[in-house]
Amino acid sequence: MRATEAHLRVLERVRAFADLSVQERSEVLMFARERRVGVGDVLFQEGAAGDSLFMVLEGELSSLVRTRVAGAKPVEVSRAVPGEMIGEMACLDPAPRSALVIARTACVLAEIDRSSLAAMEQALPRASSRLVGWIIELVHARMAAVNDRVAKALAPPGTPEPSVPPPPPPAAGSSAPPPRGSVPVPAAAAQAVADVRSGFRSFIDRLRGSV
Repeated sequence: MRATEAHLRVLERVRAFADLSVQERSEVLMFARERRVGVGDVLFQEGAAGDSLFMVLEGELSSLVRTRVAGAKPVEVSRAVPGEMIGEMACLDPAPRSALVIARTACVLAEIDRSSLAAMEQALPRASSRLVGWIIELVHARMAAVNDRVAKALAPPGTPEPSVPPPPPPAAGSSAPPPRGSVPVPAAAAQAVADVRSGFRSFIDRLRGSV
């Protein structure tokens, strides 16, 4: 897709690309396909096959999961705004989508599928390794967030919230620690995401059983 100044500024806020040059960020978008969705449009259905991730450049998306209660509306579990990513697990480890994703507003998205990521690995190894490393961090963070929401939903009334210390700040002058070297998609990255996927699905099952 064609890189605009506004979209490059959004990518500048993405931690994975924080230390890349403007030229490198522009080249990253060359491996993406532009997707536009309108208000209320479905980006993908829960359970649908998928092998791509989406970076939000404009607009806002909502992720929902269906419950086991007959007639109940899907429950919103997260939102994605510009500079954030959605659907990343399917890009590294293709499997049915774990949520229904709809557009809360009109959106412009950069879609990167598994084949594009493999091509990026060859042409832009530095950007590719940072993207894969960030995906793994992001999946772990989302799993922790879902776990926290489920724990709160299942806790008896009046239970005090646990005190969780904030993560340590990054070292001075650094962003997220970059992965060492170029990370092959099918090996360590796929295994890490597969492990997180298993935990994520168990949390979703608990959420469904509680509502």
